[in-house]
Amino acid sequence: MTCSDNGSGLTADDFGKLMEYIGGSEKRSESDVTSRGRPKIGKIGIGLLAVAQICNRFRFFSSKEGVPRKFEAVVDLLDFTRPGAARQHLGTEDIGEYLLTDLAEERNKHYTTIVMEEIKPDFRRALQRSAAEMAGLVPHPPEISEARFREFVESMRDGEIIQTSAYHRLLWELSLVSPVAYFDRGPFEERGKFSAKAEELKSYDFGVVCDGFELRKPVLLPTDPECTERGNDFAVYALAHEVEIGGRKLKASGYLFGQRKAVRPSRLQGVLLRIRNVAIGNYDLSYLGFPGVPGPMAPLLSGEIYIEGDLEGAMNIDRASFRNTDALYLELQRYLFETLPPILQDMRRRSRERLQPMREAEAAMRAEKKLRKFSETLSTLAKRRINIKVVHESGDHPVTFNARTGAVRVWNEHPMFRGAAIRQLLLKQLLIGYEVANAIRPSDRQFLLAVLAKI
Repeated sequence: MTCSDNGSGLTADDFGKLMEYIGGSEKRSESDVTSRGRPKIGKIGIGLLAVAQICNRFRFFSSKEGVPRKFEAVVDLLDFTRPGAARQHLGTEDIGEYLLTDLAEERNKHYTTIVMEEIKPDFRRALQRSAAEMAGLVPHPPEISEARFREFVESMRDGEIIQTSAYHRLLWELSLVSPVAYFDRGPFEERGKFSAKAEELKSYDFGVVCDGFELRKPVLLPTDPECTERGNDFAVYALAHEVEIGGRKLKASGYLFGQRKAVRPSRLQGVLLRIRNVAIGNYDLSYLGFPGVPGPMAPLLSGEIYIEGDLEGAMNIDRASFRNTDALYLELQRYLFETLPPILQDMRRRSRERLQPMREAEAAMRAEKKLRKFSETLSTLAKRRINIKVVHESGDHPVTFNARTGAVRVWNEHPMFRGAAIRQLLLKQLLIGYEVANAIRPSDRQFLLAVLAKI
């Protein structure tokens, strides 16, 4: 397995300093951003040895921009599994070793390549199980393509990420975590205030290519093809909060996206925090422990919050969670808890308004069906055909009856029929029964009572 980049690169001396002690990094000592203005990622110097999770040895090649040299380092990680390894220097006779080879290189070359060797058996098996699916997914030789990655992201809407192969999960999680740009028109069209962040990410010109897939953030909203109309099918809620507490700053911006159908795949449900444009953990369906519980609205929401300022210091060493006692984290939590209820309330209102015509139509169909049955009952009692018809207009009287033809007309827009559907139906039946009984047998009280008893 190989990982390469075209960044500024390292010299052999730079590499030696990094490897002398695990847990020390000077990448931000001169500047907090790259030459293109992108916030630098990482802080404590353990990222390089993350490869120890998947291999026992790796080769490191690099050339620094402007330096006519390159080097190769062979790093053996097997001894890191021994007790007491954390207290030793890397490269000593006590633990592991790395061997450096210094070579000539063109002055304008700059890159870093890591070749992972002696892949751990469990990781190898996971990829081998994915080999059959990869065969149809990855062309040979790989061709760099953003379109193919978009097809992959869209295909994930029909299933669950957790149920896919290890290779599919690798693509998904790598694209989600990395500070890559969004797809064009992503994460949603008509970005509004969020356009600035989307354009900022694009301006960094930071790309990740995996087996020819040119990765983008795998967020394309809405995720259901039936959700097309903004305001009716989906809504975007802007998030923005800035505060200073005890000399430490917090600036949060982003969005919550609500759609009328569940967001798919479910890994996009919830809210995702990003620091220095990198995802911290996964989407959180609890919304940082929101006490109100979004309930049935939870699967309909997806959001991202980009955080600037000093909250990075509250991250746990796994870079996937925060100390939940930190003052800035508690402030972000408070802001989200305060912001979420009005959003949920608006989504419920939109849902009611969207469903109201459907519910009214269903209620009208049920009412007409009951009136048809009532018509049959009246016909049996009167021993003649009684035909009830609902007219969607307003008349001088709410109900009229033609005794000669047996035709009953219910003028549905009459002011008397305003109100709940159940009340309307009962009132219509009472008026119909009275009009029919009064016209056919005006002095027969028993007939009237028999009619009314059938309501």
